Amino acid sequence: MRRARLAKTCAALAGFLTASLPPASGAPEDFALEPYQMVRSLQLIQDRIANGDSAAMPMQRKLLEMIDARLQKTDIDAFTKERNFRALLMYAMSGGNPTTVTELLAKAKVGPADRILAKGVMAYINGHPADAIAALRNVNPLAEEPELGAFMALVKGSVLAVENPASALSLLDQARLLAPGTLIEEAALRRSMALTAQLGDKARFLRVSDEYICRFLHSPYAGQFADSFVAGVMKLHPGLDINAIAAVVSDMDAQHQRFMYLRLARAGTLAGRIELAAFASKHAEPPATGSEVPSDPRAGLYASIASIPSGNIAEIVSKLQAINPDRLSESDRQLRDAALHIAREVSARPPMPEGVRPRASKTPADKNATPPPTANAAPKPDLASVKATETMVSQAHQQLQSIDKLLQETPE
Repeated sequence: MRRARLAKTCAALAGFLTASLPPASGAPEDFALEPYQMVRSLQLIQDRIANGDSAAMPMQRKLLEMIDARLQKTDIDAFTKERNFRALLMYAMSGGNPTTVTELLAKAKVGPADRILAKGVMAYINGHPADAIAALRNVNPLAEEPELGAFMALVKGSVLAVENPASALSLLDQARLLAPGTLIEEAALRRSMALTAQLGDKARFLRVSDEYICRFLHSPYAGQFADSFVAGVMKLHPGLDINAIAAVVSDMDAQHQRFMYLRLARAGTLAGRIELAAFASKHAEPPATGSEVPSDPRAGLYASIASIPSGNIAEIVSKLQAINPDRLSESDRQLRDAALHIAREVSARPPMPEGVRPRASKTPADKNATPPPTANAAPKPDLASVKATETMVSQAHQQLQSIDKLLQETPE
């Protein structure tokens, strides 16, 4: 199946390359592709990328270079045709050369409505969101041709995300409606995740995440999805049901599940979300039997750190010492060392709080003396000691978070 897709992709590119060659002697000049035809070829390649065709990535780079070279030689009168002008805008929003687009738009003879669209697009690709918002505020993506309308909805949704997240989310829904199964929908879903988390919409966050997994899990941009998913879970937790999180992750294949749970475990550990960290660490481990997948030391590391406040400290120290630091990234090695230091401190007797004196021992002559504990009775914890331990545990998590902020995140 993969070879068949690759063959079709190569055939499409071969056809484009053939059509893009200078016309042979005696051949009609109009044999060359028009701008809208070139951009359509680019969109086909990008949609394959969104669906996980890694072989299309180098083709996209080549196509962008070829289209750029052809556009620079295209007669400016070609852009008086509406479809060519709109294609130029789509090329700009598809990763095209902004210098070429700027030069062509400056010369193109178009009406006021198209000039507004051009102004908004150029402001967006040049990193001026406020200008893009001002130019596109009255543009209705649903009133445009679907291909261009999808891009306009994506752009407007992106630049409005900070100013008006609810409106931005509605625009991203329009982009998905106008361009299902495309790279535009893939990008709209990823950006929708951050907005649903920002708005506190737990149900919609889970639904959007699940839709992305079902449609675009093998996209080269799935790593950004993972970032957004983990960030959203951390923002919405603990109000987000752990079982609901697990239901979404279960739609991934086993390898992606372990990857996601490891990231959730690490984030939960550093944030002091003990329940989430323990749950994710457990699921990041391969099954005890019947699995050829080796255990990942990171799962044990995060689980051990998360259990410091409530677990058997001696056992935790033993587990941390057993983790081979050579199998960890530099950042996680430092986390392991910090966790060992903290666990050892927690296991030591907490220092006596300032101003608190030890109680004087009572003699047998004291009728009100408390009898010594029996062998089977657990001694009552000293309140000051308990509070000191809780303070140390809280400081432990703060220290781990501080360490993590100083480290470069190592790619998984």
